[in-house]
Amino acid sequence: MKIILQITIILLVLLLFSNTVCAYEKHEPIKLKDIHATAEDPYIIEGYEITNPTGDCLIIMNSEHIIIRQNYFHDCGTDENFQKQTDHYKEGYASLIGNSSNIVFENNELDNNFRGFMAYNTPNLKAKNNKIINTIQYSPLWCERCSDSEFSFNYLSDNGDPTHFWVPSDRSIGIWIKRSDNVEIHDNTGIKRK
Repeated sequence: MKIILQITIILLVLLLFSNTVCAYEKHEPIKLKDIHATAEDPYIIEGYEITNPTGDCLIIMNSEHIIIRQNYFHDCGTDENFQKQTDHYKEGYASLIGNSSNIVFENNELDNNFRGFMAYNTPNLKAKNNKIINTIQYSPLWCERCSDSEFSFNYLSDNGDPTHFWVPSDRSIGIWIKRSDNVEIHDNTGIKRK
């Protein structure tokens, strides 16, 4: 009986571990434009693992009512030749959202990307419960002209690698909000170990 119990426990642990490892479906980079969903019927991007060493993982432009949740974006823009040729601010993001509204970005993991999350001209944005680590250059969590938004319960660690950052000794390692009104920022964690 003791051996059967031990085998059962081992099988349960392996089952739980395998579900964790295989939790995401591999997917090509996503580019969306002009998605006009509604609050009652939002467009949902969920459960994907996306990587793109020579560009962006997720781009959303001129859209509204999109939910991006429980995705794994990694190694976006990490190719060294790509990094030498990319224009400042334009490419290599794990997630880039522009000219949109009512976007929810939650429970995502961003790891080892050239640039992290950036949104511009995107009011009513909710960025919650995301894990953003090892962003190489900048923009772990950056929003410009994102009024009436919320940034909460995000975990940001080891962002802004000093060997790649474009301003010596000045690193963007956390949340950066510019030209935005009525923004709630609370219960976030920012850690710099490097």
